[in-house]
Amino acid sequence: MSTTTEPAAGSPAKLDRPAIAAVDSSGQLDDILGLPDQLRDALWRVDSAGLEPHDSPAGALGTRRVVATTGGRLAELARAQDVPVIPLPGGFQPRAAIAYTTVAALEVAALCGAGPRVGTDIDVAASHAEQLVAEWGPDGPEDGLAKTIARALQGSVPLLAGSGLTSPIAYRWKTQLNENAKVHAFAHELPELDHNEIVGWESAPRLGRFSAVFLEDVDMHPRIKSRIELTEELIAPHATATFRVQARGQTRVERLVSLVLLGDLVSIYVAALDGTDPGPVQVIDRLKSALAARA
Repeated sequence: MSTTTEPAAGSPAKLDRPAIAAVDSSGQLDDILGLPDQLRDALWRVDSAGLEPHDSPAGALGTRRVVATTGGRLAELARAQDVPVIPLPGGFQPRAAIAYTTVAALEVAALCGAGPRVGTDIDVAASHAEQLVAEWGPDGPEDGLAKTIARALQGSVPLLAGSGLTSPIAYRWKTQLNENAKVHAFAHELPELDHNEIVGWESAPRLGRFSAVFLEDVDMHPRIKSRIELTEELIAPHATATFRVQARGQTRVERLVSLVLLGDLVSIYVAALDGTDPGPVQVIDRLKSALAARA
């Protein structure tokens, strides 16, 4: 993940220049080195003398770089160029490091003035997540929300939908189902899906088993809430199961974390129901090896 940020006026930013954050859990640089030349150069050559505007995005010239990684070549290159490195713990799949990478990105954003400090919100969200784990986790009741959704989604192709805050979380659900449960899943955003994807439900029973999950938040616009309600009603006859899931918590961070946690648990439970090991992603490993062989 890479991002450029400009300091906000009047912010207590401690990074005195625009910042680029490069986050790579594996630390092997494959994805970063595979970026378009201009962005890759922005990440690794912005401090070089004599760069012309066409060599690197103008907004990245003179940018200070920050790296978050478990180690590997990315950390080595960063330290060799005196680029600050935020160490991440290793030993697990990158997708399981979402809490570490999210906190790192939020802290960098706050330091350069691109966003507020949310340390207190993060602490509250972490405490709230522990309560939700007791409710939704493996030791929780069998009729808990995560297990209920997983049983309904098993054997179907889930279509996830969100809007605003919940759109990227819907995509997270999709990728977790892909990697943990090794099943197809797709994500879309409201209101756009009501202009195209909704029509495809007419042929769903003929093509296979499809389910739908709508991720909602208390701050959603009333029109979006109406769209979710009506869309669910229209597609329900063609779906094996439909769910409307409300984010839990008081703050935006709490609510975001609650839906991320729920989706992660659902994906693991679907894997368990199918007898699938959620850890390995062998086809991705084979792809990386093949790409490295062609480098």
